[in-house]
Amino acid sequence: MITNQPSTTLSLKLRVAVAVMLLVSTLFLLIAISTNHWINANGRGDIEFAGLWNICNRFICEAHSGMIYAKVLLVCSFIFGFFGCAVVVLGLWLNVTNMKRAVGKMIIVIAILELAGMISATVFLLIVIFFKSVAYGLVLGWIAAVLSFVASCLSYYHSRIEPDEDLPTPLTKPEGENIDPPPPYMVDPLPGYVSEPPPSSIIVS
Repeated sequence: MITNQPSTTLSLKLRVAVAVMLLVSTLFLLIAISTNHWINANGRGDIEFAGLWNICNRFICEAHSGMIYAKVLLVCSFIFGFFGCAVVVLGLWLNVTNMKRAVGKMIIVIAILELAGMISATVFLLIVIFFKSVAYGLVLGWIAAVLSFVASCLSYYHSRIEPDEDLPTPLTKPEGENIDPPPPYMVDPLPGYVSEPPPSSIIVS
């Protein structure tokens, strides 16, 4: 019989692809938020390179108070991404196939947080600090955001070609219908059945 459902091999490949992209995205984001090498500055103000947390010269790095929104968004997206990785990998290991749409919604939230954080950080670093060139931290952050977005789209595509099965619902009684057996005293006797006469109360002397 020919159906529109994808083969088991294709379904497994799509689930593995989503898991791998989310894992790589989370790893790249961890590297990005941990390094100070997001941009190489042009030397103005004795700044050589800067990152999400510090601005550095050749001798020392000092913390800066800028990019507060980017910091909050990127740290939150990393926490959600770490949790999402655990859910996706556990579902893959346990062969849970009925969670594709939920995974897609979860990853799109992560992608939106990462994109918003990267846009905020990029605008601050490239406009406020007068960069000379970008460094690997900024590049890895953008790769992480794009991978999260692609993973969410892939999960939604998988849910379209292989829809999640609805959970079975318990049977309910039709409205107005009583399917419980009637009490014994309401059951009609079988045809031809003659009940015993009640005991006589007349005493013969």
